[in-house]
Amino acid sequence: MSDNPKELSNPDWQDNWGSSIAIKITAPVFWILITVGLISATIIQNRFASELPEKIESDADRIAYVTSRYLLELEGGQPLELQQVLESAMQETYFVGGDITVGLRNIHIGDSEPGSQDVSKINRTISYANKLEGGDALTASLSLYHKPYLRITKDERKNMLLKYGGILLVFGLLLASLIHFIVTKPIIYLLNATKAVSEGRMSSRLN
Repeated sequence: MSDNPKELSNPDWQDNWGSSIAIKITAPVFWILITVGLISATIIQNRFASELPEKIESDADRIAYVTSRYLLELEGGQPLELQQVLESAMQETYFVGGDITVGLRNIHIGDSEPGSQDVSKINRTISYANKLEGGDALTASLSLYHKPYLRITKDERKNMLLKYGGILLVFGLLLASLIHFIVTKPIIYLLNATKAVSEGRMSSRLN
């Protein structure tokens, strides 16, 4: 605190001093939050990138299983729409399209075309009946298309930044307000009381 009488007589000096204290307390907290957020995001992203291939393969197996069950039901006389079955099974996965060939019939799902430079392909062969006349099993060919792993990871990083960045910002603002009421405001209150005593107002009291 300055002993300069001119500085003490400035009506704005308490607010400026209080703002300085708030900044000095809040800024390190923000940096800690940002550092923790970056470290956490890096760990989550590395884990996501390492588990992504396994998840896509697992989703492909699940879609193939659902397709196989549908084809068995089809032979039982209660068919569903194959395209709708596949579209439903592909929801909440990273697949953006697919093709299935059953006998001479081919069905395309989604927007991505086979051979596109922007997608990768996973193939599955589906057995859906015990045997044909010659003893061979009936099979269907399923191809599923997804974005390259690197592109999926980048998209997830952007989504995470928007989602958790907003949460971190709101938390930081709430923390700054809390610091103001718990730390800065009582200090300014004490400072004003001290100033009043120094000016001869001895009746001032602190809670």
